[in-house]
Amino acid sequence: MRIRRISLRNFRPYRSQKLLFYREYGKRDLFVIYGITGKGKSTFLDAIHWALYGMEFQMRGNNTTIFNRARLSEMKEGERDYVEVLIEIESDTGISSIRRRADFIKKEGGAHKIAEEVEFVDENGIKYTDVNAVSAKINGFIPRRVKNFFLMDGENLTRRFFSNSSRALAEEIRDMVQLDVVDDAIVKLRNIKQEKDKEYAEGNESLKKIMSEKIKVEGDLNKAKDELEEISEEIVRLKNEIEELRRELTGIPDVSQLRKKVELLRRRLKEKNALLEDKIQKKREIILKYGPFVLFDADIDEIIEFMNGIEEGEDMPVVTDKSYLTLSLKEGRCVLCGHVLGEEEKKKIERDLEILSKSQEIVDHRSKLLRGADQIRERRNEFLIQIEEINKDIANLRDDISALELEIKEIDRTLDQFNADEIVRKWEKLKRDETRKDQLIADKTRLEAKVEELEKEYEKILEKIEVLAIATEERMKLKREIEFLERLIKLAERLKREVKEDIRREIKKEAERLFKSIVWNPESFDRLEVDEAFGVKVYHKGTNLDMTYELSGGQSKILTMAFAVALHRVIKYDSPIIVDRPITGISGDQLIESMVKMFVEIAESKQVILLLADDELKGEPQARLEEEASSVWIIDNPTGDEAQFVPKVGGMA
Repeated sequence: MRIRRISLRNFRPYRSQKLLFYREYGKRDLFVIYGITGKGKSTFLDAIHWALYGMEFQMRGNNTTIFNRARLSEMKEGERDYVEVLIEIESDTGISSIRRRADFIKKEGGAHKIAEEVEFVDENGIKYTDVNAVSAKINGFIPRRVKNFFLMDGENLTRRFFSNSSRALAEEIRDMVQLDVVDDAIVKLRNIKQEKDKEYAEGNESLKKIMSEKIKVEGDLNKAKDELEEISEEIVRLKNEIEELRRELTGIPDVSQLRKKVELLRRRLKEKNALLEDKIQKKREIILKYGPFVLFDADIDEIIEFMNGIEEGEDMPVVTDKSYLTLSLKEGRCVLCGHVLGEEEKKKIERDLEILSKSQEIVDHRSKLLRGADQIRERRNEFLIQIEEINKDIANLRDDISALELEIKEIDRTLDQFNADEIVRKWEKLKRDETRKDQLIADKTRLEAKVEELEKEYEKILEKIEVLAIATEERMKLKREIEFLERLIKLAERLKREVKEDIRREIKKEAERLFKSIVWNPESFDRLEVDEAFGVKVYHKGTNLDMTYELSGGQSKILTMAFAVALHRVIKYDSPIIVDRPITGISGDQLIESMVKMFVEIAESKQVILLLADDELKGEPQARLEEEASSVWIIDNPTGDEAQFVPKVGGMA
């Protein structure tokens, strides 16, 4: 099958365009479309994808965005028009077509979709409009489960391309090689065998009972084996996905954990700031409480010093016995010697008494001051101790706050470097896959034990049947038929495994051949392997290490293309390959020339449509490609809303 014609109406920049894909005599079934980025090249692939599946390949928005803006600007409010993509398909049996149409109305200046329909017309002119029927027909042209192996975005081709598709690919291969027919045959053979088992047990109740047990155990055993096979394939697929995710996330932190951590750090920062405010407030309270004692401490010392000076001064009397002086003054004579006191002597005694009285007051005041000074010093010491402690706490808190702010800033900077939502999604998928893998491994171990147990039970039942069976000619015939059916079932099961293994081996062989012809480095690469889950790996020569994740972007892209082409050839897909930006990311003249050579080789037996940026290919490789192509077009779209296909080599538009 190949695309014969594509018509576009009002699909994004295409007002009314048509391309005819006729293979010219002596040319390859190769078609090239050049376009400046943003002018409609990738949109052409979107249009094909939309016609087939009702959504754009790039998923740039909902269908209300696909209406041509130039046409919309011409329409009046309330006026209607439609978007339509028609694909004609040519096959050995005739011409069929796929047409998808969406009706729009201009409302409030925008295009609003009001209806959509899709139809498929087969080679006999029979029209299908039921969505499910059309989907089934389209699936025969390009199977949706593996559409990425037909409609390719070359700029984003990565190793993850096929590891993500492995499960769908395995299912699609199963359908394509009609392994479901083998499965149906196995089921039918098992049912026939069960009927024969029942017939074998007729007329013997004990045998009938044991045969019922046999049928049940046999059913459980087959079910367990089928589950074990599915689980084994799923484990391999998950291991590939986990390995790929781990490679992608190497050096990239778990953003969800970082987000949780930064939230925790912000809460701690808030708590530390609140604690700092409390400490600063407490310091203010301590200063208010103890400040006066600190201020008066120096003044008290000066007063005490002054008091000490008076006490030790020369004006203090030699005799300090106040009662002796008071009695002598009262009696008018010295009580010690009887000397009669004169007026001058009396005045002197009066002065001494006055000085002694003041001196006592000073001593009393000094004692009080000393006691007060001790209390002030105690308070001052308390103040100094508390201030020192709280200053230390404040300094530590400020250090903690600075460290927290720095850590938060670093995490924020790290988060800004990545597409956080995408990283979170990948980390979550990695965790889910690892959990699922561990669960499947546990299930596999459990099933292996169950199979072993059921096989032993089955053997015991067979032994009992041998003992209970009466060796009549009819029973012997039934027994031979049952044994023959058992051999047929085992043969069919082995055939299914061998077919899958042959396909895997052939895909590996063809992918290795193509990859080797384009990029192989004998000094580095030893071999290419495709595992049972259709994951692809390249191994290093000598060390036998997996080099798949060490390939350059261009090499990885070539590996993916080689795998896709090998898949087409082995499974005998005859649908076309359409690649947008096939050379982007590939550097080196030799690699580019080899890539072009591969497309030319493929186009000998299969239709290939390449959508190239205007500067993607130059020189000899470009000349070789255009020389082999049946048609080459250039997209002319100066305004952005009026794209046209202008023939460069052959072809009609």
